[in-house]
Amino acid sequence: MDSGDEFFFHHFLCSSDDSSSDDEDLVVAALVVHDHIQRQLPRCRGSVPGRAPNVNRNRERGHALLYADYFVNTPLFKPDKFRRLFRMARHVFNRIREGVVAHDPYFECKTGALGKLGFSSYQKCTTAIRMLAYGIPGDLVDEYVRMSETTCLMSMYKFCQAVIEVFGPEYLRQPTAGDTQRLLATNAARAFSGMLGSIDCSHNDINVLQRSPVFARLA
Repeated sequence: MDSGDEFFFHHFLCSSDDSSSDDEDLVVAALVVHDHIQRQLPRCRGSVPGRAPNVNRNRERGHALLYADYFVNTPLFKPDKFRRLFRMARHVFNRIREGVVAHDPYFECKTGALGKLGFSSYQKCTTAIRMLAYGIPGDLVDEYVRMSETTCLMSMYKFCQAVIEVFGPEYLRQPTAGDTQRLLATNAARAFSGMLGSIDCSHNDINVLQRSPVFARLA
């Protein structure tokens, strides 16, 4: 993995085990998502008024279009377009997707009781990453991936859990002396001499640096 990809992981996994406020934020976020999902569930058997039945969402076509747009050998959208829309390179996306699929069965494409295929890992991961990259709600991506808003939110919630558990030990840590020297040298070659990078993204404002364990250790 090159330095640009490592920077993505540090930026994407902006958290700290030493900060209790981060744990509180995760708990609050989980409660908000859980409450929203519970409010969207039907209180009785039958369809929810106004909601299109899942059987009509054509989830298979949603996967086919998504795969043809970005993931076939000659996709409709080229690598530069992929990086701009997903905020990462395609090989980084695939590494994350493979990691969460191997970790959590939720991301596996299963067959339902009626014999219809469920949503693919590409649909679920695309939904989660788009929501996180752009800070948008689930109902802004549901039409493209053919998923309900509730499923989009659940995918994002499960995705965050899996990414932290799979990649946390490698990327949710303070940089070693070797990491620091390598990052400084890389940035110096890019005309950013003395710049380490945003390794503590959740606490990188001058007004809250006293809450940053990375800043405190360096100081």
